[in-house]
Amino acid sequence: MQTDSGMAGRAIRDNSRSGTIATWVIAVLLCAVSVPVVLAVQSELAKGNTLVLLGLVFPLTGVLLALYALRLTASNLQFGRLAFETTPIRA
Repeated sequence: MQTDSGMAGRAIRDNSRSGTIATWVIAVLLCAVSVPVVLAVQSELAKGNTLVLLGLVFPLTGVLLALYALRLTASNLQFGRLAFETTPIRA
């Protein structure tokens, strides 16, 4: 019985670094786009427009995404680039 040695000795590298960068970019863009909403909340609430509170979902999402990106960055700095190395299985 033969084994497929095509995968023997190869390493599967993670791509978490590009995912971390993408998370940071989306978090910064989301926070930047939601700045006008944050600035308008107080004046709109004074006018009695409570629907403007729905717009606070975007800044909240941006902050939570930034916190997640910070966690990903810390993980990448702590563990570095990980690799899964395969070993041949003898049958």
